[in-house]
Amino acid sequence: MTLSLPQRKLGQHLTVSAIGYGAMGLSEFYGDVDTAHARTILHKVIDSGVTLLDTADMYGRGENEKLIGSVLKTLPDSARAQLTIATKCGIDRSNTASYNRNIDNRPECIKLCCDDSLARLGIEQIDLFYIHRINPDAAIEDTMQTLAELVEAGKDCSYWFV
Repeated sequence: MTLSLPQRKLGQHLTVSAIGYGAMGLSEFYGDVDTAHARTILHKVIDSGVTLLDTADMYGRGENEKLIGSVLKTLPDSARAQLTIATKCGIDRSNTASYNRNIDNRPECIKLCCDDSLARLGIEQIDLFYIHRINPDAAIEDTMQTLAELVEAGKDCSYWFV
C-alpha cells in the first residue's frame, strides 16, 4: 500500500513529498553495503509516500545511481511517474583510491556526468540535476549555461535554470 505525504513545490515546476530520501548511505560511507537490503529500503521509502529520491554520481562511484535505476525498473509506470529523481555532479573521485576528491564544474565534465547518470539511472530525463559542490575557480556563468543547455537538450527538467 502506498501512503500519501504532504506535498511541497520545489522550484517552479516540481511538486515533491515534504520528506525526501537521500540515498547516499545505501552505497557507501556507513558500513558494509547490502544491495538486496538497500532495494528493500527503497521500495519501503516509495511505499511510504516519499516521491523525492536524491542521489549523486559520486555515491559509491556511480553504484548508488545504478541501485536506484534497478529499483525504478521494477516499478509500474504509474508509480514511477510519481517520483522525482534528483542527482548531482561536480565531485570527481575517479582518479582516487579513497574519499579524496576533485571539484570539477567544467562544462565538458557536467555534460559527461549527466549522460553517465542518465545511463546508470536508466532514464531519459533527470528531474533535478544540480551541482554537488561549486568550484570557485570555475565561472558560475559557464556552469549555469551548461545546465541550461542540458535542459534545452531534454536531459534535465530543472526549468528554473533557463
